[in-house]
Amino acid sequence: APSVASTGPSTCLSTGSHGLFAVSLRKRKGVYGFVMEARRGAVVVTEVSKGSAAEKQGVRVGDRIVAANSVRLDGMTTQQAVGVVKKAKKKELQLILKPSEQVVADKYHAAQLDHQHHHQQQ
Repeated sequence: APSVASTGPSTCLSTGSHGLFAVSLRKRKGVYGFVMEARRGAVVVTEVSKGSAAEKQGVRVGDRIVAANSVRLDGMTTQQAVGVVKKAKKKELQLILKPSEQVVADKYHAAQLDHQHHHQQQ
């Protein structure tokens, strides 16, 4: 049987296939600038500090953190995920993120509400 790896040099965590994106964060003033929490088996970004490394790299509230420094976070508790991040020996943290579908849904929902609002005024 042909091996799965024979398709070429692309890695399984490429940004195209699942809409994932990778960021590399350096600590600023000792922090990366985001807060994460385990929710329903996935680790999700719940806060991003203004002007932080995380914000500058495009990390948004609601994004799912799939992996930190090549360690998959799915199924971990908040404490375990934080532990993985804290173990980053260097000042740099590599994250694989899945953008929040909620953000897209909210934008769509806001557009719909806006549309209805205009109708009522006429």
